[in-house]
Amino acid sequence: TQATPVVKVNDVEIAGVLSDNTYTYTISNITENKNVTIDNMPLNTYQYTLPTGTGFKVTNAAGMDCNSITHGNDYSFVVSVNKAYTQTVPTVTLASGKTLELVSTAPGADGSIDYTYKAENVTKHDTVQVAAMDKNTYTAVLPTGKGYTAKTDDNLNKIVYGTSISLPASLTESLRSSRTLICSSKNSLKAI
Repeated sequence: TQATPVVKVNDVEIAGVLSDNTYTYTISNITENKNVTIDNMPLNTYQYTLPTGTGFKVTNAAGMDCNSITHGNDYSFVVSVNKAYTQTVPTVTLASGKTLELVSTAPGADGSIDYTYKAENVTKHDTVQVAAMDKNTYTAVLPTGKGYTAKTDDNLNKIVYGTSISLPASLTESLRSSRTLICSSKNSLKAI
């Protein structure tokens, strides 16, 4: 928002003309000393557009308003990363090209992580951008044991958060008739 200055000559407000982001005031027929004042000159305010995306949410930091950032002030915001994406620290940039540095990290609600970023010395409207993030991945390590053989597979080295896998294992000849192979909650195999 472009602020309009209040200019007075001898306590009488005069109108200015805006051209190329500059106000011009004309005082005509000067026959005596004039007292010119600029009262309550408000600073310009700017907006930052906040993104939405998969695995994260962007909100104003405490006391901040993305719709009213005063010229020259800093603006802080929080990128809350869903628990399924917490293995990646978000890369945050502005549409104008500046990469923002991470200010702080804190635990969020329900296993999420809150990352706080700051844009310094705001002098124009801009858009916050958060780079796409991959879901967390995990590795399943299949143990070897007496009575069974576990088959290893490259797919077990990159298990995506929230997906299911089959743990391939074969019972040895001596156990096939009397035992069943199960997977315990600690991802280890056991013949029973």
